[in-house]
Amino acid sequence: MPAGIGPNMLLARLATKSAKPNGQAMIRPNQARQVLGDLAVDALPGVGWSLKAKLAELGITQCRQVWSSSKELLMRKLGGQTGAALWQHAHGIDDRPVEPPKARRSVGADINWGVRFSSDADADTFLKELCAEVASRLAAAATRGRCITLKLKRRQAHAPEPAKFLGHGVCDNLSRSVTLGGFVGSAGELYGPAALLLRGMGLPADEIRGMGITVSKLEGEAASRTAKPSGPAPAKVAPAKHGVYDPARQPAWLMALMQQADKQQQQGLSKDGTQGTSIVQQQQQVRKRPWIDPPDNAAAGTAASSAGTAEQPSSSKRQRQAAASSPAAVGGQMMLAAMLASPAPQQQQQQQGLPTDVRQHSLR
Repeated sequence: MPAGIGPNMLLARLATKSAKPNGQAMIRPNQARQVLGDLAVDALPGVGWSLKAKLAELGITQCRQVWSSSKELLMRKLGGQTGAALWQHAHGIDDRPVEPPKARRSVGADINWGVRFSSDADADTFLKELCAEVASRLAAAATRGRCITLKLKRRQAHAPEPAKFLGHGVCDNLSRSVTLGGFVGSAGELYGPAALLLRGMGLPADEIRGMGITVSKLEGEAASRTAKPSGPAPAKVAPAKHGVYDPARQPAWLMALMQQADKQQQQGLSKDGTQGTSIVQQQQQVRKRPWIDPPDNAAAGTAASSAGTAEQPSSSKRQRQAAASSPAAVGGQMMLAAMLASPAPQQQQQQQGLPTDVRQHSLR
């Protein structure tokens, strides 16, 4: 296990990262600027892909470039709190106190991969296994709880299949909870209220893409003993609004990947013209989408036969355009482009012999 030592939390964490996998490292106060100078800005706490993109627009990609920017400029461009924190961290200043771990307030388990049900009986069996897992975690924590929350992921209407095998895709996140009259901790005690919540939500089993159970209001909390019970779990709750998939609205993670791919393409064009041209050609080949678009000769024949008609987009054409701009299609195109650009294509694991109704899950 690595161990890092530093005068504050920031430098201690950087020392721990440099000591991996099984070493020790120490950063002294007079070594802070030397260590931070060559680090990328996203190595600092609180700098994600969104803030990294904003800093790139300001010409800041490394911590040493933050040194040449004033604190007032960063606060004006990024916001007062964010800009001040970034300036301090880039200079090795971290005033956050080291606090002991906070007391646990909930115990639960969520499974959002490999969830495919063909009937209500499958969902009920899955719920029993999930309750058993949560009960084992409660026993390991030596606690019980009074509030049971059921969380479900429901596939949005008209959502495409996810790019990741057996992933949950684009879903609506739903949850319902009930507060019991006493503390519970066994699998049977958890399953009863959770099953009533599942039936009360009334979701079709084939639209569920994720399920989770969280137990809160644990023993040892003063508020847990004074909380009023909400009564038995309702046999029927108000139906939640079923979201409709919008292909024009791309998720944030996909937008970040697309920006990164565009940046890599621009770097390839600036460094080597021939290499950049090959990347563009590969992307054009990917964008042909042979599973959606007709061949070139068929497209030419269709265009010649319909030359005299008005150019009105048909419903099938709009469907093809929506499918082509979906996150699953764009993500698949980016994956294929990366495979074509790599020197040797990676061997993919073949998913053969799987039954139609696959319900794989991993409890973490």
